[in-house]
Amino acid sequence: VGWYKSLYARYFTGMEFRNFPLDSQRLQISLGLNTVSDASQEISFIPSASSTAFMMRQGIEGHKGALDSVSGWEIKEVSMEAVEVPLMEAVEYFIYDFGNGPANMDPLPMAGNKSNSASPFTNPELKHYGINVYIDVKRMSDYYIINQIVPIYVLVLVSILTYFHNPSKLDVRIGVNVTCFLALTGIKWVVNRELPNSSYPTTVSMIIVTSYALFGFAVVESLVVYTVYKAKKQEEEEEGKEEIPEVDSKVASHPSSPRSPTLIKQGGLQTILSNSKKWSSFSKGIRKIKGDHDFEVTETAIIIDMCSLTLVALTSVISSAIYFNY
Repeated sequence: VGWYKSLYARYFTGMEFRNFPLDSQRLQISLGLNTVSDASQEISFIPSASSTAFMMRQGIEGHKGALDSVSGWEIKEVSMEAVEVPLMEAVEYFIYDFGNGPANMDPLPMAGNKSNSASPFTNPELKHYGINVYIDVKRMSDYYIINQIVPIYVLVLVSILTYFHNPSKLDVRIGVNVTCFLALTGIKWVVNRELPNSSYPTTVSMIIVTSYALFGFAVVESLVVYTVYKAKKQEEEEEGKEEIPEVDSKVASHPSSPRSPTLIKQGGLQTILSNSKKWSSFSKGIRKIKGDHDFEVTETAIIIDMCSLTLVALTSVISSAIYFNY
């Protein structure tokens, strides 16, 4: 005799979203039946064939794997496991794993007191038979990577351009990071609509927080470099005022001689760097990128910008490696 029964139900399974949107989940469906008399029933659940298709038309020859699922999940594997345990063990699982055990004075406890012969659950011949269906699914993450994660990293790259701007252009440097901050806020609003509710940070939320920190660091660094630039500029202007009479007399005696570029007063580490040919070539290249044709940017400002650039790049790479392997 063959008997076929189809079931339509809504099941609940706890999920872990720390790796969202690169997460995988294991869904479980448990079906069971308990014996009601002493060894009078012979029950056996035997796992049968399984499929990984949501709908039958996905399995049509020539279209397998070519059709997308609107559920947003890809079924990787379906497996089944037969279960046969004492009834007491099954009852204790549901009581202690999902609730609290019986009180000490309970005259007829459902679980926790195997020596109580009055409890019907202590009969060793009473069994719980069942079958567990495990469905391993993986989130289709391409949509989230293209529309959420990639734009965030693009904004970080745009923010990195801050360190190649001339320190005198404070409004441009801060404006770039404020724009990135506002754009990231818009992306975060979209992410929050699709992000599952959880009490812990997810991968994409940690990427957003790190990006906010990098933008804030770029603003602070721009203010520091601008302060260094203005202090050096003011110092040169004061020195220039003191040397005006001597310079004018030399220009008057040699009217055809061209005026030489302003030399930057150096000392300590800057003197050592200025004597290095490699640093001189590197410094000239950075000045060209910054548009500093008059050599107004100090070596200190260049060092701060390059160190900050290195720190931001390392932070981005290391944090990404940690988040995506978390």
